Amino acid sequence: MENLQLSQRTGEKPAQYRSVWDRLNDICDEHGELPAIIAATGSRSSTFGERISYSELRRCACRLARHLEQSRGIGCGSRIATLLPIGTDGALIFWAATKLRATLVPINKALRKAEQEFNATLQDLKPDLVIVDTDDNIPNLPSPVNVLSVGELWAQAELIGDDYRSASIPNDAEGSSSANATDPAICFLTSGTSSTPKACLHSQLILGSAASAHIQSRCLQPNDRLCQQMPQFHAYGFSMSLAFWLAGATVVFPGPSFDASASAEAMDKYACTTIAAVPTMIHALVNQIATSTAKPCSLKSIDIAGSVVHQDVLATCAESLGAKKVAPSYGMTECPSALATCDKDMGRAVPVMDEIAASGYPTAGVTAKICAVGSREAVPIGEGGVLHLSGPIVISGYVGDREPDTFYQDAFGHWIITGDQAKMDTAGRVYIVGRYKDLIISGGENISPLKVERVLDSCEGVNKTHVVGLPDEVEGEIVAAVVERSEQAPANAQVLQNAVTESLGSNSTPRVVLDLEHDLHQTQVPQTASGKVKKNELRQLVADVLRARGDSQGEDVTTAGTAERLKNLWGQVLYRDPADLSLDASLEKYVDSLSSIRFCSLVGRQMKKKITVRDLTEHVTVAAQAQLLDSREATTEQSRKTKRTGPPDVNDACFGGSHERLHECTESTKEHLQPLGLDWQSDVQDVIPVNPWGQVLLKRLRPQSWNHRQSYYAPNVDADALERALRSTLEQHDMLRTMAVDLQNEQQYYIIIRAGSQWFKQMIRTGFRVQTPEDLKQLHLNDPEMDFAAFPGPLFRLSVAAVDAGGSGIVVNGNHSCFDALSIEMFLEDLDMMLAKEREQDSTSSLQRHSFKAYADALSSSRESGETQALTKQAASRLQGISSTNSSLWPRKRAPEWFKGNDAEWCHSDGRPGQPDERPKLNGPETAGVYGISRSVDIPDLRDRTTFAPPVLFKAALALFNMIQTSSSQALLCQFEAGRHWPATDHNSSEESEVPDPMNIAGPTYQAVISRSELRPDDTVKTFLQRVQDEQENLSSEALAPLDAIKTELRKDTKSGQGDADMVDDLLRRQVFNWLPPARRDFTEVETVQVTSRSDVGILWNFRAESGKVTVNASYDDAQLKDAEVSKAIDVMFRLSRYLVDQLDGGVKLWRVLEGYSVDTDFLVYE
Repeated sequence: MENLQLSQRTGEKPAQYRSVWDRLNDICDEHGELPAIIAATGSRSSTFGERISYSELRRCACRLARHLEQSRGIGCGSRIATLLPIGTDGALIFWAATKLRATLVPINKALRKAEQEFNATLQDLKPDLVIVDTDDNIPNLPSPVNVLSVGELWAQAELIGDDYRSASIPNDAEGSSSANATDPAICFLTSGTSSTPKACLHSQLILGSAASAHIQSRCLQPNDRLCQQMPQFHAYGFSMSLAFWLAGATVVFPGPSFDASASAEAMDKYACTTIAAVPTMIHALVNQIATSTAKPCSLKSIDIAGSVVHQDVLATCAESLGAKKVAPSYGMTECPSALATCDKDMGRAVPVMDEIAASGYPTAGVTAKICAVGSREAVPIGEGGVLHLSGPIVISGYVGDREPDTFYQDAFGHWIITGDQAKMDTAGRVYIVGRYKDLIISGGENISPLKVERVLDSCEGVNKTHVVGLPDEVEGEIVAAVVERSEQAPANAQVLQNAVTESLGSNSTPRVVLDLEHDLHQTQVPQTASGKVKKNELRQLVADVLRARGDSQGEDVTTAGTAERLKNLWGQVLYRDPADLSLDASLEKYVDSLSSIRFCSLVGRQMKKKITVRDLTEHVTVAAQAQLLDSREATTEQSRKTKRTGPPDVNDACFGGSHERLHECTESTKEHLQPLGLDWQSDVQDVIPVNPWGQVLLKRLRPQSWNHRQSYYAPNVDADALERALRSTLEQHDMLRTMAVDLQNEQQYYIIIRAGSQWFKQMIRTGFRVQTPEDLKQLHLNDPEMDFAAFPGPLFRLSVAAVDAGGSGIVVNGNHSCFDALSIEMFLEDLDMMLAKEREQDSTSSLQRHSFKAYADALSSSRESGETQALTKQAASRLQGISSTNSSLWPRKRAPEWFKGNDAEWCHSDGRPGQPDERPKLNGPETAGVYGISRSVDIPDLRDRTTFAPPVLFKAALALFNMIQTSSSQALLCQFEAGRHWPATDHNSSEESEVPDPMNIAGPTYQAVISRSELRPDDTVKTFLQRVQDEQENLSSEALAPLDAIKTELRKDTKSGQGDADMVDDLLRRQVFNWLPPARRDFTEVETVQVTSRSDVGILWNFRAESGKVTVNASYDDAQLKDAEVSKAIDVMFRLSRYLVDQLDGGVKLWRVLEGYSVDTDFLVYE
């Protein structure tokens, strides 16, 4: 009995196999006089008349089969390719091929326009014969392909005029077929929306099962008539035709291709009872019938597939087309007729979930299950995931074994991972929501292009909208919409954006709205041969237009003063000449989340008015922003939020009502506070759970473990003023006033200490003096008492020094668990403002920052959420088996542990004291590796030649570098993710009155994830880059999956689980890829002197894109790598990045290139 608590359902038991030819014989014997085909004038062959009966169909197919066998040598296993319009010709050739047990390959004629893809398809499939519609349309095909026009074929087979009605055939020609269930019957090509079309061989079993699914679910009868407006090369359309033939019903061909007028006329003239259509066809038919004299009145049912079906389409079918039944269904070229609406359901309203109509139940023999991304286990009923299908309708794989990961085998059968988003209800119906590959991941949130398109399509003046994601260095992607507008009522971009904001929220609002004709200069969007939108090409068109933009649209005089000030502020934030910024041009192509926050801060500070990040997404031009600000009053300083006077009590999220846990935390904290002259009651402000990644950072294997040393120069104030500014700034940055404690069960807590003089005595050290700002780099460098911040704390310490040359400076020592790149930037921004106040003797209060407390509590409680658990399983599934890939690890381990910089007083991970001679420096006594080696490469031309974002390109290059060094087909890296999005939990219980903007949280949200890049035998540059980009989307989501939970999930595998979990620990410290935001250059009071990372890693690759360049700093453990090895590694990595760009559109298999590089000493780091 099935467990309907999980999203898995199996259809009814399938009927016993019989070949389709044998089933046709049954129909001919019983209903030979009935019409099998009715062809309207446009689809009628010059050879055949309007109607062909079943007896004539069989007779003609047998005559044609005999001719092909005798004159062309076509037989069992042969392949016949056709490039034909909708109509009789293609139908008869199919039945002849079926009789011969040959394989039909129907090809869309439009594919010939893509000559490279067309020729590649023929080379892969190697047809024995190609049949085209007329002599004029014979394509220029490579020899030795045999080409024949259909007119020639009929003449040679002596099927001219009425000859087919009386054609003589051998007595045994109409006999039964010996075709096996596994024999290939027909080969369809996928639509090719994102790559070259893939060939899908349908066996006799698949063909018959798909047809039977329609017959059973629709209860087809011989008196039914199908208006067939779908082409033969479309698997859905073909399976519908075959279903009607095997039911003894009639297929009506209204014309050579879809034409709403011809379809409406045929439905009326020939009393069609059924049409098969995709939603776009439905809308076209409705518009046609509304203005036509043809009014079909015999229509009983409409079968809809090929796309997500919305509830309004159902209403349209019933109200405008008069259909008594509406039957959504679902299938793919790889698995036709997988889901269907049962006939018993068609008499009542089709179930709807979130405005999406159910696509039906699994058909006979088919099992459907909904799984989390990367998982093969069914999710609970009602949860979304990826649709997996198994059963007799699933092909074994693509011809040529392309994309083998699309299919898998388990104890329950052979499965395909469809890539479609779906949900299942309690009755077992499946709802198709959209395509996962079309998802836009922006700021860590999944945005459905389909939902955005639905809102925009409903707006006045819009005919059709196409939504794509554009790469963005910080947010991952931004939403862009291409609109096909109505001439009668052109839609305004701002109106469209507002409509999306109101319906779906600002996260889904398109940052870019372009007109198809006016902006892209296109009459239609790029489409495949079968009419599906090629979103990759559309994305490239949009990116090209945005790069080319820069023209001025004029100025609004009423806001010119404000606008000019805003232009200057944007110039500071974006490091651009304000004169290059137009008042009315969209800023989207320049602005990211970080720059938006900086801009809002500058507006508040310098213009005394409030503008938010959301305002910027809704007002995308300088002129619009100026108009908004002119409508607002100047802001006044708000009083600070009142904080709790005592420490947290038992009801705090950390303790969850547990008095035992509160007591344990209190006592442990007191042990660390008393030596510092502090106590629990007076000095503890908050307690925050340390997340698993933070626990890694807190592990003290040496005093400088995971430490940063940063130095800053304040040229305009003395040391006393600098100390005062620091104290004021630190009041807003709770996580920088931190200690940490251990509790039982490996739980750790941050203890936030209140800002007070006693604490600042421990945290801020004063009385130092240096001669020049550069001397700050040497101030107590590697001093065993001064130059670190470590567990238990303070985790952030500062040394203030007077500078003899003028001004003052600070040296920062911080454990990386209490800050990240963005939060330390906020600290510097606030310090810069406080120093300006000190110099100007301004007593106003500073800007408010969002506390880290609410975020950390939410992150901790989200562990139990369904979304986090799904992400955990997804990550574990992706990493399963990594312990068997030791050969893929780089750099090699030459000494114990991984430490950048000074390793004095180090110990092993198991606690054993380390000895100096265990970690000899490979570059002499100096530890240059901690500072690293930096190189830059120009990127303007990269942006012009690829839509892949720089982080994807350089991560791919780094992965290939690793593969070359290890002679492996995969690369394993640790990667830092910003994590600036809220966990999946209820935030209303937090202290904040509303959910804070995660980009403005003063604390460390960043997380570590493990990247696993694989090179497959058929990978070209483009397919490899696409997979790296796809993995990045998963990694951004997985950043909130707890590391310890991932390792626990891995350990469930009794064979490799423990080894896999241990490998995760190793990878976290061996090699790290990190993409940093652009460095701040707009501070007026603070100058950066030094930023040194002392991470416990083997090598840290810090990338940053700014000023038209990508810069990488590779810092490393001197006991593991030599200077020359790292220098060569950077050179090789940059060479590979250039190769990826140069070969982006090439078809060279990457593994062949890497195979050569792996033995080329120019590409090998180790001697």
